[in-house]
Amino acid sequence: MTPLAFPPYPVDAPTVQPVPGYELSATGVLVPGQSIVLPRTGEAQLAPLGSRFLARLIDTMLTAGVVFLLVGLLVALGDRPATNLLDTAIDVAAMLLVPLLLLGPFCYEVVMLAVGGATLGKRILGLTVLDLRTGSRPGIGQALGRSAMLLAARVFLPVGWLVDLSPVFDAELRQGWHDRAANTVVIAV
Repeated sequence: MTPLAFPPYPVDAPTVQPVPGYELSATGVLVPGQSIVLPRTGEAQLAPLGSRFLARLIDTMLTAGVVFLLVGLLVALGDRPATNLLDTAIDVAAMLLVPLLLLGPFCYEVVMLAVGGATLGKRILGLTVLDLRTGSRPGIGQALGRSAMLLAARVFLPVGWLVDLSPVFDAELRQGWHDRAANTVVIAV
């Protein structure tokens, strides 16, 4: 099978025809692991969905663990008199937990993507994020845009994790809504 040359062109909905270089299953869904050709990078294999979800889970556990550790330290080092430790813990947690749970992962993802093209979860699973136009790692603007889409989904949508599942709905490049917003693609390295 020959890889798809960049840029990919969309498939019209009712009459789904395979895009040259892509294998579509009987239901018209892209077969995971399909190769594409990107500028600079050359041929690259799209990241399998399971690996993407597992990488997101690893990153979520990592950032949540750091946030809970910080909140625990803040509670332990609180400057209020320790007359009622439960009240102090509740006050600090209520003030810091939600902002840190939202902004911590956002900052982590922006820095990791802009500096190295992958978060720790993606690195562990051999995945990287690339700019679809250039084939290089995303710049700070793309990292901000991609992460902002994830943050906005968690803040404003009742089901914020739908954005994490959005690559399932893209039969071409398995791009999530956050990938489309930043014009990025996730590949296996």
